[in-house]
Amino acid sequence: MHTNHRPHITILLLFAPFLLLAQPPSITFKAAGGQGKTISVSRPLDGIYFGPNSTQDTLDKTGMFTIPNNEKVAGAYEFLYKKIYRLYVRPGQSYTLTVDEADTTAPLKIMAADREGQLFLNGLSFDFYQSKGSRLYKADTIFAHNKEQVLAAAAKQLAPFHQLLAQGKIDKGFNSYATRLVNNYQASVLESTLITPMLKMFSWKDSTAYDAAKIKEMDADWQEIITFVNPQDPVNRSVNTYGDYTFVYDQFYLGYFLPLRNGILVKASNDPDEFWTSPYKTIQQFYPEPLKEYLTASWIFFAAMQQEFQPFILDWRRDFVLHYPNSIYYTAMLVASVDKVKDYQEKIRKTSSPAQRFLDHYDTITHFDELAARFKGKTIYMDLWATWCGPCKQEFTYNESLRSFLQSKGIEILYLSVDNQAADGKWKDMIKYYDLQGYHVRASDSLLQDIYKIFGKGPRHTLSIPRYALIKDGEMVLAEAKSPDEGTALYQQLAGFL
Repeated sequence: MHTNHRPHITILLLFAPFLLLAQPPSITFKAAGGQGKTISVSRPLDGIYFGPNSTQDTLDKTGMFTIPNNEKVAGAYEFLYKKIYRLYVRPGQSYTLTVDEADTTAPLKIMAADREGQLFLNGLSFDFYQSKGSRLYKADTIFAHNKEQVLAAAAKQLAPFHQLLAQGKIDKGFNSYATRLVNNYQASVLESTLITPMLKMFSWKDSTAYDAAKIKEMDADWQEIITFVNPQDPVNRSVNTYGDYTFVYDQFYLGYFLPLRNGILVKASNDPDEFWTSPYKTIQQFYPEPLKEYLTASWIFFAAMQQEFQPFILDWRRDFVLHYPNSIYYTAMLVASVDKVKDYQEKIRKTSSPAQRFLDHYDTITHFDELAARFKGKTIYMDLWATWCGPCKQEFTYNESLRSFLQSKGIEILYLSVDNQAADGKWKDMIKYYDLQGYHVRASDSLLQDIYKIFGKGPRHTLSIPRYALIKDGEMVLAEAKSPDEGTALYQQLAGFL
């Protein structure tokens, strides 16, 4: 019996080292000093970039986060940790990204078979495309010259990848991904150079202002962009820069220029929902499958993430599920985002809480000093916000701990909205939805002008919100208070004024 088992034992011992070495492929993100900090991870879906397919995780006690590489198709991962880090992942490969901001010579290290390509990928820098395009147009209004600059910039960014491909240090898939990433971005820049001249056009065919030659010239410019990057090529779904490219293409080419070319002037609408519903209709009308499914899901998510909670988003979801019951894009994050819209619509049907107090005759207040004087004998933490401000609403997630501290110190809170009259209903609905307990004022036009003068910055009094201040006994004593998400630092700051 003993002898019969010995050969089997010997075989196991011989192969044990190889079993230890055959570790499953994994993806690891390390951050020096990142213990317990949050990291957002965006994963591809069958090689396709889809923003809603992301999760928030926490770095462990060593500052590390590891997931198995179960990909069947090559695609890009994105890690959001203070900034975005990209990783082109191939099936069966292991990758380790190490971030150390204190290391000035090599703040990012990557362990991978295609390490050099990954480093170049993370070295790519993309300015906001519309600002870049606007600057190009202001410097030179000739489209051909701007196109030369854009193509030259793309070639410069892609040269290292082409060289690595020639050297066998990256594969064709990696090079193709980098090419699509860069070209979609540069195409969105080139599109943006046409926005200003296009909006200047007036296009009634029976008007003397109608210039058919200029419209024909611009049509040729648009066709050159479309030739550079085809917006209806499904392969572009692999890169996140495709979303920016199609956003401009849908809004300004399909939604504005095509009617303009046919002598129809698309006038600005007073309906705030038009910004959302018009591109949705454009996607349904102009895109074939599989792009229609992909762009529809992306637009539903984008609209829901703005937390304006329009009821038509629920109609969009119903139609999407009906047409694409097995869609890979119906991810957990997309579901959660749209469910918030449903929750919102249910909550706003309820009556306001007594803790949500609207200041008497707030619409007659014309100056900030007049507003502050309403709170004689009180200490007030003021939150300057608006219904359209995403970061403002994100801060409301800290309201429970904020209320607890303020109540313990005898401080009350004022939510001062800079929304206009048209948003009055939405303003009151959001107060109920977020359960904003405290005083409420929606600034009149006169008060709003004063707010810009007091809290705005620069010669144009540019106002950034959310913004916080402290009012004590009818006067503002702190114009730039810390925000609720700063927690202890805010509480310590406020305590200094008590």
